[in-house]
Amino acid sequence: MKATSKIKGFAYNLYPKNEENTLNSIDTIELSPISITTPSPDAIIPKGIPIWVQWNSNSRGKIINRVNLEWAVSGTNDWNEIESMVHNHEYYIWNIPNDFTTYKEPHIIWEEDENVTISREPIIKVIPDLQTNMIDASSFQIIDPGYFITDMGEDASINIQLEMRDDNDKISYSDEGEIYGSIKNNVLESFDVGNVEFPGSLDYKEIDIRIISPGDRDTFGTVSNIKII
Repeated sequence: MKATSKIKGFAYNLYPKNEENTLNSIDTIELSPISITTPSPDAIIPKGIPIWVQWNSNSRGKIINRVNLEWAVSGTNDWNEIESMVHNHEYYIWNIPNDFTTYKEPHIIWEEDENVTISREPIIKVIPDLQTNMIDASSFQIIDPGYFITDMGEDASINIQLEMRDDNDKISYSDEGEIYGSIKNNVLESFDVGNVEFPGSLDYKEIDIRIISPGDRDTFGTVSNIKII
């Protein structure tokens, strides 16, 4: 190698030498050498939270010691490093950075009153419909249901408003009474949503995620068309 080159990592695969050609033959591998099981193709995932990436190593007789994780815009071959030389535990937690896209997520305003108060605020991600910009019950991804104190028994509801910004940073709010959170057993269970439209652009990246063996670049698995917003 050139004197100016640097080794970024070192990996190896283990297999019997006399089985090398058989193990690498497509005819003897029924599945992809690495198959990603989570996330699913076409999944829509919010940025700014950890996501679980999971895969199976299917190469017969070959032990894949370490893997690289990469992403690329769907339809391209310009791969970006997530992390290299990860021990092949067949799972990885990817902390998607908040600046992965420019989407300005709505801020949730919880309208506490004498009947319902928040002991631990829920963690919610709001993703409008990518085609219509409309926000409905399925737009709310509950990461942590929080904990509520109520004077109405274990089941209650709480009114919320969304503070939203358009592309010019102008602030608008959802109408009063358009969104309610349903509380069951003192935790947030679901949302009831009326007519709410997000005023800004929904900037997202559609990407492919690849798990690849650094010791054998032909040993990899890919999941496609993941939308990160």
